[in-house]
Amino acid sequence: MDNPSPKMDISSQIDIERRTIRISPEPLALWLRLAGSFTTSPGHAVDYSRLRTISDFEIILQVEGNTWFWIEDAGSIDITPGDVLFIPPGFLHGQAYTAGTHSVVHFDLHARPDLGAFENLHPIGQTVRRRPSSSLPAFAIEHDQAAAPLIIPLVTKVHAPLIWREHLAQLTAINARERPLSVPDQAFVCETLGWMLRTLASDAGQMDISSRTDRDSRVASLLAEVDRKPGGNSAGALTVVEMARRAGMGETAFRQSFQRLTGHPPHAYLEERRIAHAMHLLVATDLAIREIAAASGYEDPYHFSRVYRRVTGCSPREFRRKSFSPKAAVALNTAYTPIDG
Repeated sequence: MDNPSPKMDISSQIDIERRTIRISPEPLALWLRLAGSFTTSPGHAVDYSRLRTISDFEIILQVEGNTWFWIEDAGSIDITPGDVLFIPPGFLHGQAYTAGTHSVVHFDLHARPDLGAFENLHPIGQTVRRRPSSSLPAFAIEHDQAAAPLIIPLVTKVHAPLIWREHLAQLTAINARERPLSVPDQAFVCETLGWMLRTLASDAGQMDISSRTDRDSRVASLLAEVDRKPGGNSAGALTVVEMARRAGMGETAFRQSFQRLTGHPPHAYLEERRIAHAMHLLVATDLAIREIAAASGYEDPYHFSRVYRRVTGCSPREFRRKSFSPKAAVALNTAYTPIDG
């Protein structure tokens, strides 16, 4: 890693120090080493951090709860739900295990199957406590000196953290599978990690670190409840006004925070979750359409059918009939045909 270049200011309160990371000019081959989600209960939370370095790249999404992250010898920076950390090899850092949940993925830009899942972690034995820093590194990844580098800050407030959660959950599921990964799984790994790197670079360019508040944290907590019961009576009965009230916010501020966290306005997001829940019930159960409508938060089954057709392009009855047709079953069973040697 090179020495920092002159600082560039993207916020009125935090300076960004650009650091260059040069990687091998060989063709990229993104490699998944480790992925998972980790929750720290209040009873196991600690107010310090142990420093370490890593041998690969790491991306961390803060899902719930506030924490802080140590930056080499500069001090700590506060991390809130919706923040994504990007950590390159050899960077000295530490994360405080305060109460909350975070999702993690470790990966390489060039395949290194010989490096085990936890052989990439290198603790140095030093313990630090929170001490606010006024600087933040941004990493410029150079693959070819003739091409523009990929610039990603250490921490980015991403626009759609719930989409990040879904991608990280999928990587976690793939990580649990037997190695070597199948061709579809490896293709998904490359596509998803590439999306993460591109999105971080894009979102970072529009980031305003000085505007952080606890509003996003309150909305994220409410969203976690909605996600746990996407079609239940509790979630189905919620209106935008009621959700804003429960988050302790005005409706306009709530809509803005919701859009920033999910990438969708509240009404569209809730509608999507309810219809997705209904689709699951249509395929997985024999419940009547009116029962599925009620279970998905719609008191009027006719209104439910109209919304379902608008969102999916067909009625609930048509969707159920197509899902169980012999043609659909054959297509499902022959999607991948094994080739015998």
